[in-house]
Amino acid sequence: MLLAIDHGHHAIAFDRHGDESAPPVVLLHGLSSARTTYARVVEHLQGAVAKGWVQVVNVDLRGHGESSHAPTIDAYDAASYADDVIALLEHIDAGAALLVGHSLGGVVATIIAQCRPDLVGGLLLEDPPMFEGDDERRASSPVASFFPLFVAAVRERQRRHAEVGEFADLLRATTPPDGLDARALGISRWDPATMEAAISGVVWRGFDPTASLACPVTVLRADPAAGAVFVAADDARFRAGNPHAEIVLIDGATHTIRDAATLPAYLRYLDDAILAFARSPR
Repeated sequence: MLLAIDHGHHAIAFDRHGDESAPPVVLLHGLSSARTTYARVVEHLQGAVAKGWVQVVNVDLRGHGESSHAPTIDAYDAASYADDVIALLEHIDAGAALLVGHSLGGVVATIIAQCRPDLVGGLLLEDPPMFEGDDERRASSPVASFFPLFVAAVRERQRRHAEVGEFADLLRATTPPDGLDARALGISRWDPATMEAAISGVVWRGFDPTASLACPVTVLRADPAAGAVFVAADDARFRAGNPHAEIVLIDGATHTIRDAATLPAYLRYLDDAILAFARSPR
């Protein structure tokens, strides 16, 4: 069921599954995505929800899905995304959450854990772009030249209110068939200014990826041969501030670690994180 809260003139859309007094598992999608891309994860977690171990809160970040768009590109920094999720966590008032974040969602989850440790009982980060705030690194990315072209193509389709199928055509070459419909629907509703904020570096403004975190942290790395964003060199840099972090390479995983081919491996680590979270003292 679609729910929403108003926060600073923004409507933040989310779904909520389970006993509202149960510990929350909060799902935070990546850039240009939407909460619908976590559908298989939500389905998988229904057993834990039915047992009352957790509730699941699946969120559309600002500028994505059914949440409202920000007025300026400067409002698409990770700290502002985090403020929205903090408001949501305070709204549901269910105690510290396990934050599960893919890509941009992983950076947002990390900021929340840094500035509001009382709201976070654990982090599961899926190939997070922790160190992409470096201008030279972003510019040298193999896909950097693609982003402006993608933004232009999306804007053109949105201007003429194209059918979702036309957005799917943009994604077909890079998106597995099982995830194509959800991604295309998300792109049709998406604010491309969020990607412009990433291209320019606005997203990482003020973000320290090496700051120490008080909660348990698991980072799932994608396969370097399949387009990983969190690379081997990032492992040591992140551990410098967080020696307790578990960092795991999932062989064959693309940046979207939840793709069908590596979904079983992903779900094993998710289940482990949830079990540890559900058993942790409150």
